[in-house]
Amino acid sequence: MCPGVFVVRIKRAFTLIELVVAVGLLAMMLVFAGSIFRASIGAQRTAGANADIMQKLRAITDQLNADFKGLRKDAPLLVWFQYDPNTGERFDQIMFFADGDFQSTQPYDDIPPGAAFVPADTGVPVVSNVARIYYGQADLFDYQTSPRSRIEHYYLFNTLARRRHLLTADPDVYAFPTIITPADFFSTFNAFDNDMFEHDSIVLAVWQALFKDADYNSTLISTCFGNRPGIDLYNDHKEGLHMLLSQQVSSFSVQWGYRFYNPLAVPVIDRYLWWPSADMDGDGFDDDPNDFSTMQSVHILLDYAFGIYLNLPGGLDPIAFPNWFKPDFAAGSLHSFGPRFFPDALKFTFTLHDSKGFVRQGQTFTHIVYLDD
Repeated sequence: MCPGVFVVRIKRAFTLIELVVAVGLLAMMLVFAGSIFRASIGAQRTAGANADIMQKLRAITDQLNADFKGLRKDAPLLVWFQYDPNTGERFDQIMFFADGDFQSTQPYDDIPPGAAFVPADTGVPVVSNVARIYYGQADLFDYQTSPRSRIEHYYLFNTLARRRHLLTADPDVYAFPTIITPADFFSTFNAFDNDMFEHDSIVLAVWQALFKDADYNSTLISTCFGNRPGIDLYNDHKEGLHMLLSQQVSSFSVQWGYRFYNPLAVPVIDRYLWWPSADMDGDGFDDDPNDFSTMQSVHILLDYAFGIYLNLPGGLDPIAFPNWFKPDFAAGSLHSFGPRFFPDALKFTFTLHDSKGFVRQGQTFTHIVYLDD
């Protein structure tokens, strides 16, 4: 190097094109990372929602199986069918008697001291091997709708209740209902006490006798089916919480199977169907007329509702009345079947939603309980 000569080293920077390409690649990576993150969050939410729904499903089906395993076929089985033709949703109710190892959810104690045992914060449970059991959607106190769920209909019950009464003859337990005279029975068997107590202070033989009396019969049916279980989930007292089976149940239906045989049809019709149904041919669309379309509206506007009661003395004999399943059979009426008829199976169909409303339409499940021995 010659003296007096300076060498200048030039450091090259990124060109504008290189910077633009680098920023573009970085943006693409961020977009991909964001998409993957959103997908993973969505998958996690969906998995959580499905797990929530499946947990509800197991709770409902396990309880149905346990209760119907001990079904008493020598006692009445009552079903109230209710169908909303605008939404296709069902709000059915069912009540029956069953054997089992039952224990009250609420403890019972003598308040005030020396009085008959009633539900209390402390005490001992009532136990029995026979119970009167009810399934149906509840009437919630201070009902709050969820903006993220389709369970927003003004009369839609979204909580499935299981109301059971342990049959007991324990003289220390409060006598509910009182049946010394018919007037006493009517005054004590009311909706509030039916929800508060988890026991009946009368044995199954007495209930069977009461169902033979038209006055007692109508009072029992109107109280149990005309007044849905009242559950308060929002106030401090949490009234009726012992009847809660599952929340976010937007539709609950009960059907029983029968063989439909028509040798005059071409071709001959011989198949197993479920009754009642608005979609009798099973094509996914409601038929007109159907098993509900001729029913009269009862207590909820635009709903078709009617009751069928099985194993009641003096009820119809389906062998002598073979067209019982036709729509005009139960038009605006309550009908009962005698002891000669009992379904082989019951099908329960219900729509479950997750608690946060991520599965907007919910998931519909079918569970069949076989009643044959």
